[in-house]
Amino acid sequence: MKLYCAISFHGYGHLAQSAPIINTLLQRCKVKQLIIHCAAPNALLKEWFDREFTHLAAATDLGTPMLN
Repeated sequence: MKLYCAISFHGYGHLAQSAPIINTLLQRCKVKQLIIHCAAPNALLKEWFDREFTHLAAATDLGTPMLN
């Protein structure tokens, strides 16, 4: 099974909320490929996810950028 996750990145909130859920799914399901579609830098995503993934580095929405 492939797991595709599109995560808004106009701050850390969406990533902080979705990463624990995605990591739990990875532990419980037989996921062969994880695809993360997110504008966050690859190095940052590697800090949040427990396994290798394919990174589609692009914005998934037009959200409002946060400065802090």
